[in-house]
Amino acid sequence: EMQIDRGELAGTAALDVRLDHVGVWQLPEQWIAASGTGQLTWQAGSVGVRGQLGVDAGYWQLAPAGMPRLSDDVVVIRPGVATRPAARPNLDLDVTADLGRRFLFNGAGLTARLAGDIRLTARGRDLPRASGAIQTRDGRFDAYGQQLAIERGILSFQGLLDNPALDVLA
Repeated sequence: EMQIDRGELAGTAALDVRLDHVGVWQLPEQWIAASGTGQLTWQAGSVGVRGQLGVDAGYWQLAPAGMPRLSDDVVVIRPGVATRPAARPNLDLDVTADLGRRFLFNGAGLTARLAGDIRLTARGRDLPRASGAIQTRDGRFDAYGQQLAIERGILSFQGLLDNPALDVLA
């Protein structure tokens, strides 16, 4: 459904989505196939994303650490160049994802299958928040010349994405 006024961004649109084993991300070292349902909307200048996704299978390998770079929230001001950081889009986000049983992670010394549920929400221009937990299954951590078997590995989210709680026994 769409109603668009050419003169303004005040139009509305809605798109219902159903995925069935769709490759939603595909690179040689990172890929995800997912199934689920959702709805994308545009209303009064706000983007809406709602849905439930299940990961059918996935592999995520972190690239080796490279050169350091500035965080996204750092603004560099150069003399004579007027810059203004872009405003975050107006969001209405509510997406739940289940990692399923076939998601393999490899990077930063960790090799493990991941499982768990996570819910992402955001309103207005707020940063996305997450709730839920991701657990390791059959995990191994290689660091400082040691190879550790992970008995318990839980990454818990209750707030901003960049501040999870970590509970590990290896």
